[in-house]
Amino acid sequence: MKPSPLDSKKAEQMRNAYDGTSEYYDSRYRHIQYLKYSILLHQIIKIQKLPQIQLRGLVLDNGGGTGLFLEFLQKLSKFSIRNSEEDEKINQILEFTCYLISKKYRTTPISLIFPPTVICDVSFEMLQIARKFQDSIMLYGLVSCDSAHLPFRPSQFSTITAFTVFQNIENINKAIEESHRVLVDQGCLGISILKKSYNKFRFAEMLGKCFDDIYPVNFEKERGDFQKMIVQNGKYSQFYDLEKVEDFFLTAKKL
Repeated sequence: MKPSPLDSKKAEQMRNAYDGTSEYYDSRYRHIQYLKYSILLHQIIKIQKLPQIQLRGLVLDNGGGTGLFLEFLQKLSKFSIRNSEEDEKINQILEFTCYLISKKYRTTPISLIFPPTVICDVSFEMLQIARKFQDSIMLYGLVSCDSAHLPFRPSQFSTITAFTVFQNIENINKAIEESHRVLVDQGCLGISILKKSYNKFRFAEMLGKCFDDIYPVNFEKERGDFQKMIVQNGKYSQFYDLEKVEDFFLTAKKL
């Protein structure tokens, strides 16, 4: 694996910025990223309308960097079995994820199935850290590339995730077109974008140029219900972290 050439000044700036933060990215952003995964994952599973609790086919984690999403899925699979994690904050987030999924499927405990994932990112140094998953059956490959120029054949992925990525792309319309191109029919795109960087309704309109079904992801009611539940159970005193999420969330389906 080697760094790919970039034809965008902004992409080059992003590569340099994330290369420079790669060593401490996980420790600094793990909890907030886990929360974003939690919020978006249950909606992606929901709209795929599968009989089992799983993601469809091959997954592309666009802008996946160090592989935190893959790490999250691995921890979530283990948590669904043993209901325990070493870090209390992560414990809360994983429990919240299981709560969201179980509300949809009306089953407890839940059994999770996740397919192999390709991680692509503009930062070569971030991907070097993701190599720690190279022996995992959940990692299908690592690709250094720009989101507006995905080096994949059409209709390769059933699910694409892009967490806090699109606001860093110079040509967002091209990146949306590329996501649509590499998705299979009925494939799902799930994204989060910083609210301060973009307007949710304007971005939904841009998605609508390529995608047919677009769904906003709202989690405030579920957050409140979960807060009441954990306080009543006395397991945790508070669940503050969801208030720190500064993204909006959308999913889109290719019909």
